[in-house]
Amino acid sequence: MALTELCYAINYCPSISVWEYTFAPKEYLHQHLENRFARALVGMVMYNPDTNEIAKPSELLASVRTYMNVLQTVENYGKNRHCIGYKLKLIQHSLSWISSS
Repeated sequence: MALTELCYAINYCPSISVWEYTFAPKEYLHQHLENRFARALVGMVMYNPDTNEIAKPSELLASVRTYMNVLQTVENYGKNRHCIGYKLKLIQHSLSWISSS
């Protein structure tokens, strides 16, 4: 229920003005999702500095696809698909590039 209310609130109020500052909840969400994805991706690589090993590409691809599925599920809660949609398109493009390599 809280996720549905959050998505509704973000779409209902595109910006909030406080004194001379305008806060855009949708942009705030975009920035945090992008930062969280970047940190998650670094973790998914499973870099070991002692042996200079990383995860197998197939394991990384499976992890990224799982993460994407979660983001798509969250996107489905929102009334406005532009909320997270363009980030997902970028991730899907990256996945197709990884899987073709």
